Amino acid sequence: MPVECLVRQQDGPGGRRSGDIITVKLVPCTWGSSEGLPTYVIIEISNINKNQFAAYDQRHYDTGEVDAEGNPISIRSLYRFDLPNLPGYTGLGQKVTVNKNQAFANLIDRRLE
Repeated sequence: MPVECLVRQQDGPGGRRSGDIITVKLVPCTWGSSEGLPTYVIIEISNINKNQFAAYDQRHYDTGEVDAEGNPISIRSLYRFDLPNLPGYTGLGQKVTVNKNQAFANLIDRRLE
């Protein structure tokens, strides 16, 4: 059964990055009116189940590092999609459908950025 990911389309405050995975739902699902343009895009991943994608749906990851003032550094999403290289993504906020291999090939581990 496929999943849909709500994905941030633009960088934002508080360490939010374009491609951040906000949440993942099983298809069929519904999204609220604010979960679309211009801030978000929906990415449907075919031939995958939610358990197979669960490791990539992690939020508020603590990096274990501190900034100059000694505050812990965390990131909003552990993984994000490389949107410019995602097949079918045009930047127009439409729903994009990819297969499991395309999805995994376009994930970025934010700990490595």
